[in-house]
Formats: sequence, structure tokens, C-alpha cells
Amino acid sequence: MRAMARTATEVADRTHILNYRYLNQNIGVIVGRDEVAVIDTRSSGGQAREILHDVASLTHLPVRIVIDTHGHSDHAFGNAVFRPATIWGHARCPAFLARTGESQRADTMRELPDEADDIGSLALLPPDRLVDGRVTIDVGGRAVELVHLGRGHTDHDLVIGVPDAGAVFAGDLVVKSDSPYFGDSYPLDFPATVAAIGGLDWTALVTGHGGVADREYLALHEARLRMLADVATRAHEAGSSWRDAIPDVPLPKQSASDGLRRAFAQLNGDL
Repeated sequence: MRAMARTATEVADRTHILNYRYLNQNIGVIVGRDEVAVIDTRSSGGQAREILHDVASLTHLPVRIVIDTHGHSDHAFGNAVFRPATIWGHARCPAFLARTGESQRADTMRELPDEADDIGSLALLPPDRLVDGRVTIDVGGRAVELVHLGRGHTDHDLVIGVPDAGAVFAGDLVVKSDSPYFGDSYPLDFPATVAAIGGLDWTALVTGHGGVADREYLALHEARLRMLADVATRAHEAGSSWRDAIPDVPLPKQSASDGLRRAFAQLNGDL
């Protein structure tokens, strides 16, 4: 039997979330008059086809637009399955995929051994419609805004707004998790980028992983990011190593380690 989304939720008018058990991931579905846009494409060809199957349970309309929030494997590896759809992403996403795609492929194959053959044969297609700052696109008569608010989870995160529905998709700039991923992050910039999400007009904030967030959660998320950046800055000024500062960050050790390491790289001018 084909795997299905754990839940399919209409969070606003013709604006849906498909939530999948693997990584507790949220995939966005925006339904227009005669076409559909899908936000993010998951980790494998099989997982991408699950999205198409689940979209078909919501609407008979074709998926003609894909939007990558960023270039991590769980968000962009399924792109090829959606062709001939147009694929939107940030201008730096193609270079990120070119630089990291094969190492991400190897990691994802280890993580999903039952899908290793599928992942190994994937064509890793980058977005072909590129956004640098902000652009508004048409999805079947609906205006959808794609905006880069600054570096954060990566250097190329896109936030997607659906103004007529009061919904925003934050990708992995915001996750409902106690262990945010900092592996490709810019921790000194991250808090301000998340704060900028709060300046947008929305009533529903869809996270990359976990549940829908409200403004209270966004403030908590921003505070923990700011705390990590502050700890790193103080430790760096004191001449300590990032490893010495790990106990001062109340996050799981891997998250704290990755975040501090990346923050020190920024402070040293290496990022």
C-alpha cells in the first residue's frame, strides 16, 4: 500500500499542509483556479510521488509550480518528479546543491537504506526560476509572495506568503523541535531573519517540521537563536573555544555544537 501523508490539513483557504512521519515534515499545497503549487519535494523519488498522490486526493488540478524553501535533501531532492513544473528557489540554491548534493545524497542513502537505490539514481535538479530578494508569482489567479529575509538556516532560505489566505510557509527557518539544525546555518544572522518573519502579515505560520506556529512560538524560537548567538559572541571575545561554550547553550548537544561551531566560523570571518 502506498504511504500517505499522516495528516492533510487546510490551514487557510485552499492552502494545505501535508505532514509526513519521516522527519515530521510539512509540505505546502496552494490550490489556484487551474493549477497547484507545491512547497518542497522531500528526500526521494518515492517520497515525491507520495506528494503527488496526496495532492490528487485534495484536487484534480495539475501541479505546475514547485517552490524550494532551500536546498537540503528533504526539501529539494524530489524536484525531478514534478517536471515539467516550473521550480522556484533562491538564487544561491543551485550553487548550494552543486556543492553539497553528492554528500547530501550519500547521507540520505544511509538514513533511508530501503530507498537507497531510488535516491542513488535521482537527478538532482536545482530550481530554474530564481529569486534574489522578493518576487510575486501567480498560482492560478492567486498572488504568492517569495521573499528572502536574510541568512539563517542556510544562506538561501525562502519564505512563502499567501496573502489572500493569511498564511506563511517558513521552511526550516522555523521548526517545532527542541533540536534545530544548524549544520549549514548563519547563527549570527539567524535571529534577525526570524524576527523579520514576525513583521509579515499572517495568521498561520507553517513550520518546516512539526506543527503550525503562532507568534508566541516564533518569539520563543527567536529567543533561543539569539541566546546561542550571544553565548558564541561572548565566548569568542573571551578567547574561549566553541567547545568550551557548549554547556552554556540549553539545547541538545548536537544542535549546540553545530550552532556554536558555525557562529565561531562567522566571527572568525570564515563564513
